Amino acid sequence: MGANFSESVFAGVGGLLAICLVSGASAAEAANQAAAEPLFDVAFGAALTGDYISRGATQSDHQAAFQPFAELDVKNLYVGYWGSNVSSGGVPDWENDLSIGFRPTIGPVSLDLGYVQYIYSNDLFADPSGEVYVKGSSTRPNRLRWAPKLYVNRAQTNATYSELHAAYALPHNIKLSGAVGLGYRRRSELRAMERRRVVESYRAGDA
Repeated sequence: MGANFSESVFAGVGGLLAICLVSGASAAEAANQAAAEPLFDVAFGAALTGDYISRGATQSDHQAAFQPFAELDVKNLYVGYWGSNVSSGGVPDWENDLSIGFRPTIGPVSLDLGYVQYIYSNDLFADPSGEVYVKGSSTRPNRLRWAPKLYVNRAQTNATYSELHAAYALPHNIKLSGAVGLGYRRRSELRAMERRRVVESYRAGDA
């Protein structure tokens, strides 16, 4: 009886020491992983496209566009820059998009909440135009990835734009994807824009 009791005690102590060692190792691994994660991350690059199309309309008169970008991430926060050459009616310009936002993850859903400011080189001192945006994406159910987007610009153009992008993964690394967008602008704003076009055309003809 005494021998069995001693063996049980030693077995219990040995098990407790093993649990402590495993717990200590897990804590050390977690600490090392946290220490290995960088405080910030920087991404940059450029793209070349045959036509800069945004929301269904060409922004470069159906010409090629060079589009550099850069982004600084600090945890879930980020600031970014995106640029592109643009053209309207044969008049070249350069678009600068400055963004700031926050990317949280809630379960299977990834969100992107932010603001983007549009600045054009030919109109550096004009009234700024920007949008608040909400983006989301999820891979539920499996093989299907959906990403709704909503842009709201109440201050300058009283306009909103929404888009839904979906992609479905097929066998052999084939992906089927598509997107649909819907823009809304108040009639009063459209009438004001049309009046400005008429006045500008009249002035140009009179000159």
